[in-house]
Amino acid sequence: MPYAVGVGAMLLLGLRVHLRAIDGGLDPSFIYAYNFAAERGLQWGSEFLSTYGPYGFLLMPLDIGSHAVQALLFQLVLLVAGGIVAMRFVLQYAAAAPWATAGLTVAVTYALAVQSLEWLAFGVLTLVVACALDARRDAAWFGAAGAIAGLYLLLKFSLGFGAFATLLVAAPLFAQPRRIAQRLGAGVGAAALVGACGWLTTGASLAALPEYLSTGWQISSGYSAAMSLAPPGGWIGVVGYLSFFALLGLWAARVRERKLLLVLAASAFPLFTAWKHSMVRQDGHVVFLALFGALVLVAGSIAVPSAKRRESGAIAVVALAFLLVASAGSGLVPPIEVPDLLTRPLRRLAGGEILRSLRYGDHRAELAATSRENLERLRLPDPLLAAVRGEAVDVYPGDVAYTAANDMSWRGRPLPTSFSSYTPQLDRLNAQFLAADDAPRFLLWTNGAGVYGIDGRHLFWDEPYTLQTIVDRYDVEDSADGATLLVRRESPRFGERSTIATDRAEWGEWKPAPAIDGGVLLLAVEHQAGLIERFERLAYRQAPVRVSLRFADGRERTYRVPPDHLPSGLWIMPLPTSLWELKTMLSDGMAQVVTEVRLDAGPVTRLGGAFDLRWERLEVVDRKPPPRTGGGDDVLAHADDDGTCSGAVEEASLSYYDWNSGRRLIGVAGWARDGGRAVDPRAIHFTDAEGKLLPALVQTGLHRPDVAQHYEMPGLEYAGWRALTVESEADRPIGFVVQARDGALVRSCNTLPTR
Repeated sequence: MPYAVGVGAMLLLGLRVHLRAIDGGLDPSFIYAYNFAAERGLQWGSEFLSTYGPYGFLLMPLDIGSHAVQALLFQLVLLVAGGIVAMRFVLQYAAAAPWATAGLTVAVTYALAVQSLEWLAFGVLTLVVACALDARRDAAWFGAAGAIAGLYLLLKFSLGFGAFATLLVAAPLFAQPRRIAQRLGAGVGAAALVGACGWLTTGASLAALPEYLSTGWQISSGYSAAMSLAPPGGWIGVVGYLSFFALLGLWAARVRERKLLLVLAASAFPLFTAWKHSMVRQDGHVVFLALFGALVLVAGSIAVPSAKRRESGAIAVVALAFLLVASAGSGLVPPIEVPDLLTRPLRRLAGGEILRSLRYGDHRAELAATSRENLERLRLPDPLLAAVRGEAVDVYPGDVAYTAANDMSWRGRPLPTSFSSYTPQLDRLNAQFLAADDAPRFLLWTNGAGVYGIDGRHLFWDEPYTLQTIVDRYDVEDSADGATLLVRRESPRFGERSTIATDRAEWGEWKPAPAIDGGVLLLAVEHQAGLIERFERLAYRQAPVRVSLRFADGRERTYRVPPDHLPSGLWIMPLPTSLWELKTMLSDGMAQVVTEVRLDAGPVTRLGGAFDLRWERLEVVDRKPPPRTGGGDDVLAHADDDGTCSGAVEEASLSYYDWNSGRRLIGVAGWARDGGRAVDPRAIHFTDAEGKLLPALVQTGLHRPDVAQHYEMPGLEYAGWRALTVESEADRPIGFVVQARDGALVRSCNTLPTR
């Protein structure tokens, strides 16, 4: 049986044991989220949204439910189909002796095997379309391509859209209108049938399918602007890949062979899809086009007759060199990774991947042990867990592996990770979920990187409507090293959102932030994208948009923002810039004062010229009383025997804001000691000139190795502190004190300036 060669080679070279262990972090938690959602039968498009569809777990499975078995069976079916299609392609495109046919088939299966599973399926689709363009019964082949596209839409929407577009682009090629209609009828009909049947098997109704397609399009269309990434050497990848495309054109022009032209025509939209996936986020993704381009070169070379193979081979080799340069020279992919990927099928063969698959049970047991070790690192304290036991919990910004590690009942937002809400429409879906009466009672804010999101974003700007809803509907309940627990409020915190000022700005221009008397300051930006900017976003990627902030103490910070969220209203003040400030703002409404704002963008976006600014105020209707200062009869610190300072103030600036009162606050920092050890936060106080205690929020335990070195006391390594306290009246200093053993207040040698 001739097809046995293709199937055997595909299984030997392409089979991989691709189960993953459960773990925390950005990507592992995202994978856990859609595996969990698929296992629980959540409805894609409304209850759960992702670029991966309801069968996406087949591409990146975790050992949850029956996913391990299903993923292995899917891979076997895909590899068998790939082997059959590879052999058919060689039989159809190469007039060769049987032994040569077998060798060429192995070459095609090897080129398929170097792809990841999702791109391997895309490669099979491309070969099917190539066979269709050179077949008399092309409608049947287009039906097969449509079936793959229909399944693809349920595996990963972005590639599913590319697969469906490949079908539509290829159908009119080299055909008369009647034949085009037959191709489209077979292809679109098969895609609709397979897609609908696959959708129904998830338990969802056909009425919900349009919602899945609509939200999938939102995710795919917003990705190019929100997630674009270019390393310093990224231009090498751009030039290298464009040179590769130019060489493909030269290849077709010089060889002038019909079958080569058919292969390149079938590969045109798949290559564009690989270009987009490689260029939008030019990190590890940059290898997608290199590996897929290698498949196209192999397929194209097979289509060239022997008489023309010398010149054809020279062009193909140069094109392959440009692929290697483009992928390995971009800066974020180590050069060793590309040859490593290209030789991976051989290492699978040598490493006995087939034997590993036969010992699948042992492999699953090993992964289960690894998962337990990974999740143990995410365990939270028992008192915090006791509060949420039996209650529904959501996780923000998205490290949902915490729920697996702590046996929580996870009920998440439709988009479980904040960074993936690329558009206002997606953002509103998450906001509506959290604003609903049946929203989870608890929300676990995992600390992670504090206020920083992916690619230097500020978490408050990842999804503006959702963030405002969280702060509106939740209060701080408890805190631990790994996370802060929020509990649902009895009533909303915020009232009306009103416009207080409008302005017009140029890119790169600083604009003053208006003062507000209480509440939250928001900034909405209206920028009209021009045709060139839209084309850049469609064909390449949109350069990042960044917002720079100047704070009251003179510091500046710059954060990236997804451009589609600019009109939604960015949270400007009070704005936390650290984990401590985040907790302080969530609990007491106090964070940094922003005095000026500047927006900047890439050169194409800047061509659009000036844009409109709309400053808005979000009213606080449920105000909290000011925080209490420490004190009492507890023995918290000792006075120095010689009467010298028990601590020092080293920084003081009027740079914070309280949304409850609208008052400016003093941010202060320094160190304090209780003999040879650091002090409890309740030991630090602030007073006015008459010695009256002032409201304050204090954090101790900050790293101060210099203090420990100065006193030669290791116990003072974490003697640092920082605090927020109210502004004193004009010309009246605030004193810093540390409580002594007898309860008296021992004034330090510092006096805080009010400005």
